[in-house]
Amino acid sequence: MSAEKSSHAMLVIEDDQQLGETLARHFETEGYKVSLANTGHEGITLAMTARPSLILLDIQLSDASGLDVLVSLREKARTQHITVMVMAGRQDALLQNKALEAGAQDFIEKPIDLDILTLRV
Repeated sequence: MSAEKSSHAMLVIEDDQQLGETLARHFETEGYKVSLANTGHEGITLAMTARPSLILLDIQLSDASGLDVLVSLREKARTQHITVMVMAGRQDALLQNKALEAGAQDFIEKPIDLDILTLRV
C-alpha cells in the first residue's frame, strides 16, 4: 500500500447494499479509507463530515436521483471540489451526459469491472 493511497478517503453512495459493500471491501484492500452510504441524503451528510477526496455515486438511488445528489454536492462549498465518478448502466447514456454536464469527472458503466474501476480511480 502506498502512502498516497492510505491518505485518501473515498465515499461510496450506492443503494445496492451488496455492491456497496463489495466496492468498500475492494478499495479498503487497495489502501483507501472507505465510507459507505446507502441513500443520497446519507451520502451528502457523509460527504460534508468525512470530506473524501473521491465519491463513487450511483445515478439511481432509492431516495433521490444521483443527479440531484451531484448537484447538491456541487452547490456546497465544503463538497464542490470533491472528485465524483458516477456509476450507471449502459442504457443510461442520456444520464451520462447530464452527469458530466453537472460536474461529474467520470462515468463508470454497470456492471462494474473492478480492475478497470481501480485503474480509473
